[in-house]
Amino acid sequence: MPISRLPDLVYETKDDLSKCGLIYNMVGHVGDGNFHTQLILRIDATDSEDATEEERRIIKAEADEDLRVAQEIVHRMVQRAIRLEGTCSGEHGVSAPLCFTHETKCGMDRSALGRENT
Repeated sequence: MPISRLPDLVYETKDDLSKCGLIYNMVGHVGDGNFHTQLILRIDATDSEDATEEERRIIKAEADEDLRVAQEIVHRMVQRAIRLEGTCSGEHGVSAPLCFTHETKCGMDRSALGRENT
C-alpha cells in the first residue's frame, strides 16, 4: 500500500470498528505500511455445566453474533485495503483474510489454496 494512503485506511478502519460493538485494538509498524487489528469476541460456552438451557441459548446467540460482525468487519477491511491499493498479507498466521484477498484480487478459489497440484 502506498504509505500516503495508510492514514485513510487506518482512520476508515478505526471508524468502522468504533461502530461495530466489539472490543478491539489496533497496533502497527506503520512506517512500512502495516497495522494489525485484534477483535475480541465472546466465546460459545454452551458446554458450561453451570448455565441453564436458556443461558446457553443466549450465550450461543451472542457468540454467533460476534462472529458474524467480525466476519463483516474483516471483509470490509480487506475490501478497503484493496480499494486503497494495498492488500491483506495474512502476516502472523492470519490466513482467512489472506485467502479472501487472493480470491478477490486474483480470482482464486480459496479451496484450492494449500493443495498440491497433482
